[in-house]
This record gives sequence, C-alpha cells and structure tokens, in this order.
Amino acid sequence: MKLRIEIPSKRIADIITNAVELPHNSMTRAWCGGVELKGRWAKDPKIKAAQFWYADVPALYESQFVVDIIECDEGKPPVTHHRNQEHLKQAFELMATKHAQHFAAFMRENEDNITADVLLQLFAFGEVRYG
Repeated sequence: MKLRIEIPSKRIADIITNAVELPHNSMTRAWCGGVELKGRWAKDPKIKAAQFWYADVPALYESQFVVDIIECDEGKPPVTHHRNQEHLKQAFELMATKHAQHFAAFMRENEDNITADVLLQLFAFGEVRYG
C-alpha cells in the first residue's frame, strides 16, 4: 500500500534548522562543514533580509531550491554535495521507509538531534554514513 502525505514547510524548516545549526547539533557537526543556499533563492530579498534562511523563510521548501552540503570527513578534503527539492523529498521517503522510528518522531513533532542528523545525511548522501 502506498500512502501520500504532505509535510508543512514550517515542519521542514524546523528539522532543517535543528540539523543546520551546527554548534547545537554535535551529531551533524562531526561530519558537516555547512549548508549553503545557492541559486536564485540566495539572491532573493526575503532571504537576504532573513537572519537564518533555513528557518526564517519556510516557503523556500515549497519551491525549487539548491543547497550545497559540505561533507568534512576527517583526513580527507571537503566534498560538496549539490542538492535540491527532489533530493529532500527522497530523503523524507528514505527516512519513512528505512528509519521509521526517526520519521515517526518527526511526525509526532518529537524529533531530536539524531533525527535531524539522519535526515540531513539522507538529504546529502541518500544513506546514513556517520553514526
């Protein structure tokens, strides 16, 4: 059976904020050197006026966007992963099918740093590589 659900952009902004705010999320900080907005959204006046693009403009997640996720694996040069809305959709699908406990926590609005890190890794790599 296949189900279709809609995830409000505010909830997406919440979990991305948890993952991206690196000083607060030691799980993500261990491998992620940053998440940078690219493309037309990076030039948008609303984004430029926002203090935190990933949190302050949830509408971003409802349209086409591009981000660079910087992977910093110890002893190796940084690797940039270019990702877009389709990759984020796939990350949520993977979390629902392969990491159901984290998806359930997210849906209950009870996600933690580990859940946020799992989503960011699925977004960046299509799999969980760290932790």
